[in-house]
Amino acid sequence: MSELGEREPVHILHNQNQDRFIQEIPQLIFNLSKELEIDISELDKTLESLLVIDKAIENKNRPSYIDNDDNKKILGSLIAYIGEVLKTAINGGWFIKKYNEHWFICQIKILKF
Repeated sequence: MSELGEREPVHILHNQNQDRFIQEIPQLIFNLSKELEIDISELDKTLESLLVIDKAIENKNRPSYIDNDDNKKILGSLIAYIGEVLKTAINGGWFIKKYNEHWFICQIKILKF
């Protein structure tokens, strides 16, 4: 049997409020700073700030930290922050498409050149 065993697959953001994900991004980024013990001022939505996050996760033993079921809640915060970095870099905006009550996709679209 697969590594998932008997568990059903779940959306990576299953524990996030899909209807309010975009509005909750500032809080998710704040949560990320607290969880990773990073000063919020270092999360300035630059590509360089991703190295700060990488180092913080590395300091927490990266493979086991992210894969630990107790820490999967950080994935929503990571996705929100990485999305904000990309959005800033390409002058984009968030777009959410819902497929059904359980599955949705968040995309960053270029707003203008």
